[in-house]
Amino acid sequence: MCRRAGRQDGSRPRWRYQLLLILTQTHSPQICVDGLVGRTAADRDRGNDNKNTLPEAKKCYTSQCLERIAGVLAVSQLPLLMDPVKKMVLETTKSKTISKLEDLLKCLVSGLLKNPLITPTVSMVFCYQLLNESIAFEKSNKATPTNKTPTKTDIYQIPEAPKRDGIKPKLMRTSNIHLLHQFSLQLLSTLLKRGVVTSKEQGELLDPFVDSLAVCLNSADVKTQVLAVRCFSQLFEQSVLLPKLCSNVSQLTKFSFHVLRNNTRSTNSGHMLELIFSSFKILTVILREYKDFSLSELEVKTLLTYIADDIHNRNRQATAFSLLKSILSRDIVLPEIPELLERIFELSVVGQSDFVRTQSRHVFLHYLLHYPLGKKLRTYLISLTNQLEYTHKDGRMSALELLGMVITKLPPDLLKEYFLVVFLALSTMLVSDVDAECRKGAAITIEQLVNRAGNDNLKDKVWNLTSAWLADKKLKHKYLAVLLIESLSKHLTRKRAAGIVLKWVGALVKTVDKELIVPHLPVLVSPVHREVKNTEGPACEIATEVMSFLRDHLGNEILSSALVTATKTQLERKKKRKRETALAAIADPESRAKKKVKVNLAKREKRKEKYKMLKAKQFKSH
Repeated sequence: MCRRAGRQDGSRPRWRYQLLLILTQTHSPQICVDGLVGRTAADRDRGNDNKNTLPEAKKCYTSQCLERIAGVLAVSQLPLLMDPVKKMVLETTKSKTISKLEDLLKCLVSGLLKNPLITPTVSMVFCYQLLNESIAFEKSNKATPTNKTPTKTDIYQIPEAPKRDGIKPKLMRTSNIHLLHQFSLQLLSTLLKRGVVTSKEQGELLDPFVDSLAVCLNSADVKTQVLAVRCFSQLFEQSVLLPKLCSNVSQLTKFSFHVLRNNTRSTNSGHMLELIFSSFKILTVILREYKDFSLSELEVKTLLTYIADDIHNRNRQATAFSLLKSILSRDIVLPEIPELLERIFELSVVGQSDFVRTQSRHVFLHYLLHYPLGKKLRTYLISLTNQLEYTHKDGRMSALELLGMVITKLPPDLLKEYFLVVFLALSTMLVSDVDAECRKGAAITIEQLVNRAGNDNLKDKVWNLTSAWLADKKLKHKYLAVLLIESLSKHLTRKRAAGIVLKWVGALVKTVDKELIVPHLPVLVSPVHREVKNTEGPACEIATEVMSFLRDHLGNEILSSALVTATKTQLERKKKRKRETALAAIADPESRAKKKVKVNLAKREKRKEKYKMLKAKQFKSH
């Protein structure tokens, strides 16, 4: 029984690898190229090679074959792979063949990047040589203009009849050279994107690329320009500073503005749209990474005009927000910026997508924190709190998130100034919003606000307001007070928490009719009775006062009956808890044993602390 050759671990079988090595050492690349775009391909297209009707025979796998070969060949065999391709690129004039060559070059890029024998350094040297070679070839084969003056014809002479085949166009050998430019730039861009440049020596190899990329900016092919600008953007983001790159910043800026001014803003597809995006991106990278270069006031105003249009265009919103962040990071002050930021603030609430609302929040937050707003800050914060009542839930949640970000980032002095304004708005949302998620978000934001307050006077104001709402006759205010107590319980001291709860019980008994309150009296009396019994507790005095009020208001008989019921309920709960604990110990003895060990350790630590305290007291007495 025969078995298929291969490894069980899924790696490439050795015989396939050896076969590919043999193919690279022969004329296989030339044969493959001929099979793709040469005479063999022409015969197949004419139908001379379709005798076999098998589907496998009708397809051409030449590009995949060359990709595999590119993935295993040695560095010295690169010319053997590229020479047939370059020859075909320079000789062909058919659009179908050019399309095939474009696909082939993409496969070669993929194969070379997978080749373990070709290091990043070798790849960069190969890119540089091929790019410079194709640029030099293009320059040397450009048609030189002639100074011959046209011969004058006799006006009385009848001109010759035009030929039926027309005037044959002149063919230039450099008409397809842009394919080699694109191949080199795509390989370089992918290397930079993968972050293979990690050492200073590799970074020095990138500096010579700058001049070649600058030449590609003047190419007649738009895709070549796109790839050149993309490579420039990636070079700016490298950790190694390139001297030549810094000297070309002005040229890159001029090129980008030339593209933006001379191309229609209604372009929504094709390579020209890519070039517009790339121009925006290179300006964004320059503003963000190259702090020594600054744009003129007119150029910044031009960009702000583009941004104002693009933030409403779904296809261009991402680049518009990135560019706006870079401009604001320079702290540029212009009259157009406040007007634009008001539109951004509006988009943070009414934006149709999560992306737009998120980006708008971050941009507007930067504007609030880093620009001198003066009295406008109060206007913006009041407007932001008003947006908590926006019609749609997504808008309210976005306004709530922005308010939380402002609370987290705003300096303490400014936060203290606007504390009550924000607190009242959030408290209103906590009690009146119809959506549970919004109410939960409001509670979390109130916790953030109290955490950042850090001032006991502000916290006292919060608890005074809560106590006032708790004692108010309106049930809505009482409900708000209860929600605030629930949200801020972790910030309450034991005395303050107990005092607020006890006062709430007294206010509730006083406000609600006796017939309605009596059935619920055992539940209300239980915490009051517990604090009265705890004579050493911090709220014993308040609990005694509340208990006296309940006795006077309800009568001794009703109160005693409620206390008996509350005590009985508490004992039943205690018995039930013991019973459940005993059953749990039987069902899971191991877990019960761990809990018992934990409890005993805690008791031991407590005894140790008590012993230390006694020792300290004895030492002081002596």
